[in-house]
Amino acid sequence: QRLARAISAQYRGADGLVHVITLSPRVEQQLTEALKQTDQGTMIAMEPVRAQQLLQRLAGEMERVAGLGHAPVLLCSARLRLAVRRLTERVLPNLVVLSFSEIATGVDVQAEGMVIVD
Repeated sequence: QRLARAISAQYRGADGLVHVITLSPRVEQQLTEALKQTDQGTMIAMEPVRAQQLLQRLAGEMERVAGLGHAPVLLCSARLRLAVRRLTERVLPNLVVLSFSEIATGVDVQAEGMVIVD
């Protein structure tokens, strides 16, 4: 809980809210189904075209949220967090990927955008 408070404080806006981008339930489910265990840890194994679509949509949401004056923070399930970070770290190095458990109890979250991939 102490770590969650520190993380929440780091990404809280001037209004006291943590402004986030989320994944649509469908995208979250697709990514969860694509999780594979490898020697390097858990990775997302998906077609390159689908991965590129996801990264493009995420980049668009990041740009829009940054235009509102907020840090680009993606909120996803704890199960996906590390794998999503690995997927995005080279292409979107400024994206912060947090799980719901890393947001302290009592901290309000405002969803500013959602990543939807057809």
